[in-house]
Parts: sequence; structure tokens; C-alpha cells
Amino acid sequence: MSKSSDIIAGAAFLTLGVLLIFVLIPVGVDEPRKVPFAAASPSYYPKLIGYVIALLGAGILVQGLRRAPDDTPSVGFAPYAKVPVAMGIMAVFYLVLPFLGFILGAMLALCALMLLAGERSPKVLGLVSVLLPIGLYLFFAKVAGIPIPSGPLEPYLIRI
Repeated sequence: MSKSSDIIAGAAFLTLGVLLIFVLIPVGVDEPRKVPFAAASPSYYPKLIGYVIALLGAGILVQGLRRAPDDTPSVGFAPYAKVPVAMGIMAVFYLVLPFLGFILGAMLALCALMLLAGERSPKVLGLVSVLLPIGLYLFFAKVAGIPIPSGPLEPYLIRI
């Protein structure tokens, strides 16, 4: 990325993270008065994601500010066309979630998003798109006790 696009992206992610933490989550998440432990709070994981987004945005912003000016020519609108495509992939993931369940839907969505981002290694595509959804499912469903749609894999996941 160029210096200016790093600065813009970093500022946008930092703003989004701060907006999530201090505005959107407090307004949109009903918080009970007493929660036995922090991880059981309905706002815990959304705030954690907000902090990660803000931290990554700050890192990208600092990297953009430290980078020397870029003399490469502009590449046009092609990279920006990926944003609506990524949003479309996420919309399809949302729509198929009740039918395919989290694991299968996330596997397909992750693979499509990684291909869109330029990843071409079958090993990376396969490992990340298979292991990450399974790991997330096991953590949230089995450790945190948060119900996750399992779709057609439900008979197999009950045994775990």
C-alpha cells in the first residue's frame, strides 16, 4: 500500500474501533448489572474485537506516518472494487449461516475472502479456512458455552 492509503486505512480502523468501544457497543448491547465473570458479559467479545481493530488501526497509521513518500503510480479503482465484493461474501455468509451452520459457512467465506485478498497457496487456504472455524466453534460452543449454529454438522459436533 502507499503511504497515503496506509494513513487513511489506519485512521479509518482506529476510528471504527473507538466508535465500537465507546458508542456502538454501549448503545446496542444490553448489559446486566451483575455478571459472574467478565467473559460472560454480552459486551466482552464485541469490545475485545473493538480493541483489536483500534490497535491494528493505530499500528497501520503509525506505519503509514513513518513510511517514506511513495512514488509508485496510482493503480486506479481495482483495489477499491474488492470492498463491495468482500461485503457481498459476508452477506452471503450471513444468509447461508442458518442452513450451513457456522463451520461450513465460515470455511467457504474465509476461503473466498483469502482468494480475494490474493492468497493462492492451497496449503494456507486449506489450513486457515478449515482450522480457524473449527477452533472458533470449539471455543465458543464448548468452552464459553455460547450456542453457535452448527447446521448439517450437528450430529458430529454433539459427540465432541
